[in-house]
Amino acid sequence: MEDESLKDFEYLSYLSRSKKMKRLDEPNELWKESITNNLVQYGPELPPEPEPIEEVSEEERLRRYSICQSCVFFERSSTTCKKSGCNVEYKSRHASYDCPWGEW
Repeated sequence: MEDESLKDFEYLSYLSRSKKMKRLDEPNELWKESITNNLVQYGPELPPEPEPIEEVSEEERLRRYSICQSCVFFERSSTTCKKSGCNVEYKSRHASYDCPWGEW
């Protein structure tokens, strides 16, 4: 695995030295389009702040999390659901989320 990372690094170094790769600090067309779209949508002001996410009580979070921990699809090392890909640690904290399989 380390050999592949080293090869990737060497290749990127070669590209940057040979000027075949664009500099990241130069604006490109995608960057310009994104800025233009934001100006059209929001005007010269910043976009509105997102609404704060309502969190559940600690007791409810623990209840939800323990249900997920007892499930066969729970991946302990990454605290994710193997079936849905959900980040259980994150989803169990917020009131607006639920288990896609109807467990909580």
